Amino acid sequence: MKYKKVIWLIGASLLLSSCLKETDLPMAADFRATVKTENQTAPVTVSLTNLSYGADT
Repeated sequence: MKYKKVIWLIGASLLLSSCLKETDLPMAADFRATVKTENQTAPVTVSLTNLSYGADT
């Protein structure tokens, strides 16, 4: 009885893992930071721009 559960779990794991297929997606992460004001003393306001492509953004 104990071995039936183990065999069933191994079979279910193999079945589920065989459906998984990894694919490579080209992507690049790139950010641009610009200072909003000329005065660069604390506190500084910075603008971040996301220039990434190929990712789920």
